[in-house]
Amino acid sequence: MNFKIMLWVVLAIIAHLVWAIVNLLDRYVLEKRLKKPFFYTVIILIVDGLASLLFLPWIEFGLISWLAVVGAALAGILFILGTIFFNRAIQIEEASRINILWVFIPIFDFIFGWLLLGEKLAGKQLLAFVVLLSGSLIACLHWRGGKWKFSRAFVLMLTSCLFYSGYDILMRYFTREASFSLLYLIASLSMLFWLVPIISAKKFRQNYRSEFESFNPSLVIIVILVAFFSGLGLFLNTRAI
Repeated sequence: MNFKIMLWVVLAIIAHLVWAIVNLLDRYVLEKRLKKPFFYTVIILIVDGLASLLFLPWIEFGLISWLAVVGAALAGILFILGTIFFNRAIQIEEASRINILWVFIPIFDFIFGWLLLGEKLAGKQLLAFVVLLSGSLIACLHWRGGKWKFSRAFVLMLTSCLFYSGYDILMRYFTREASFSLLYLIASLSMLFWLVPIISAKKFRQNYRSEFESFNPSLVIIVILVAFFSGLGLFLNTRAI
């Protein structure tokens, strides 16, 4: 039991360490190379979905209900929405402040888990949540015009964390009847199902022609690295869940 407890903690920490690298690369791309968060989100999640195929040797295939398939697919949609809001937030706020705001995901996880899954926390765990929440709120304050103001990215990150938390809860719920790796694969493929038609649309290519023209070998390498690390973080975090 102790080994299992330590394992999920280690996996979760490594996942967030990997995502910290992703955040820095996202900030660089949206600040120096591309200016349209939605375009970048579509591109990166398509590559991310394709990168998930690299984990096929570790996928535990088995029987799965249609309800679980739909739930995992819906989780993929929530992940897309969370990424859209995150990429907009990282464009207007420092990566260090953004990383602190990820604490809202476990807070939302606890609220949803308590309401929907009947999960509970001990007194010490609740105290830890209060400390984390207080630190996050302080971190997103800026001194402007002689008074404290919340960062413009605060609401965006709050919304992003809400969608990512929805992803976590759905995946956690359906791991009761299917392997986490299979659910992860379904969620990743559902992203491709929605995003490939978007990037294939003529109107999308016309609206973002300048962004397409900005791609060069170095940017392609960065996008591949972001997709790989993002997928690895998602795989490890889903395993921890």
